[in-house]
Amino acid sequence: MADRFADLEYDPDRDLFSCFLAARDIAPDARALIGDGRSYSYAEMASAADRIAWHLMARGVKPGDTVALVTDRTPEAILAMAGILRAGGAYVPLDPAYDSKQLDYYIGDSKPAAILWDAPYGDLARDLTPEGTALLAIAETLKKAPRAKPAFPERHGEDPFYVMYTSGSTGKPKGVVLPHRAIARLGFDQPFNPPAAGDVCLVNSTISCDGSTWEIWPPLLKGATLSVVTQPKPALDVIARQIVADKVTVALFYTGIANLMITHHLDALTGLRQIRAGGDVMSVPLTRRLLDAAPGIELVNVYGPTENSVFTTTHL
Repeated sequence: MADRFADLEYDPDRDLFSCFLAARDIAPDARALIGDGRSYSYAEMASAADRIAWHLMARGVKPGDTVALVTDRTPEAILAMAGILRAGGAYVPLDPAYDSKQLDYYIGDSKPAAILWDAPYGDLARDLTPEGTALLAIAETLKKAPRAKPAFPERHGEDPFYVMYTSGSTGKPKGVVLPHRAIARLGFDQPFNPPAAGDVCLVNSTISCDGSTWEIWPPLLKGATLSVVTQPKPALDVIARQIVADKVTVALFYTGIANLMITHHLDALTGLRQIRAGGDVMSVPLTRRLLDAAPGIELVNVYGPTENSVFTTTHL
């Protein structure tokens, strides 16, 4: 199937959702998302995005508006991201584990036109929602289809894709607005064999961290499948079991987690074709241990600030 995606090329003037639709058109029945016993094909994901977008537009969301997400890492959270993009908005992923003061700051700073939430965070989302801001449950938006397909707005490569907040290590967290083109290039304009059709790609980063951007979007531009770890703070053995059960081929870990996975769950990693470890330098002894056990695996050490769309440097 990978050959059918070979003609897809990076276009810096094109919005990312239209790139996803191009992948949908090539392989509508291919699995896009799996996790916690649920599965969505590319066609089903596109249809769900249309439903969510219709609800957002009906509640006043306009092109360029921000929409906040209050949810754990789930297949439905990714559907919600896609729906926000389909409506012409930019998503603002918020970690429900943050304290209320921090979440209030993010809401006040990003000024979302709407807030999308998923269980069990209805009360939290209601407390965060300013007066006049639309509040929608993801589950409810997925149930009701539009009576007629709305005219979705046209977007371009320079339009806002998401607002991702920095850690605030040098002061207040900054909301970094990144455009569609910056994220789309992660699927096309990259060294070291980015995800491709036939890959199963692990999604285990918190959605409010930019590592999740690479886990989610590049695979969906090339016909790959996302294996979503739905536990908010999964133990290493949970991650290892999911890698084996879903036959994961590509994974990104923060470097400390990568070191721990090699130490405690090496057998679960030997079937992968690529691991990316980000944020710090990999342990040399553990790198050798992994490569001795799986000589064919690509281990890519990556680093980059939020402002530069996930990866600035990569080293094989």
